[in-house]
Amino acid sequence: MFEWLLDAFSTPTGKSQFISIFVSSCVAISVLLLNQKLTNIRERKKVYVEKIEELYLAVIEYLETCDDLITDIQKSTYRESETGYHRYNEATYDKRESSIAKIEMLCGLYFPEVKFEPKDYCISKMPAFSAATSGKFARKEVSGEQVVKESRVHIDKASIELKGICRNLMKSKML
Repeated sequence: MFEWLLDAFSTPTGKSQFISIFVSSCVAISVLLLNQKLTNIRERKKVYVEKIEELYLAVIEYLETCDDLITDIQKSTYRESETGYHRYNEATYDKRESSIAKIEMLCGLYFPEVKFEPKDYCISKMPAFSAATSGKFARKEVSGEQVVKESRVHIDKASIELKGICRNLMKSKML
């Protein structure tokens, strides 16, 4: 096989054909590899855009459900008239918990550089919720107005932090 190649390209025109074939092959392979790399970069950006969007939607869901829980407490939507204890909408509570889990999953899988701590967003960070469900409101052990205000501060702080994470991801992953 090797001898045949030497015979085929032994003339000057054969040598020029060999160089031409070699250069064309190198260019074709280079174009193919470059195209593959650019396609991978584009697809990776597309996945990041989708996951950042999912993260942002989970953040919005978390904030809305926190707000709904506190609003229900303020309006006494689920307050038991006999005992004065507050109950809560379990669907809203479950939605809130699942949004935290989704945020944690997305950050862990796609954005490991983000340090998301679920305990910073747990229900215990909203004192109005525990005061309402434990009966502290009913027994007037706490100032309802103050505890709701502290819970609203937590929601506002969480909003700033979580939306900031999303904005930073958008900037860093889209450049």
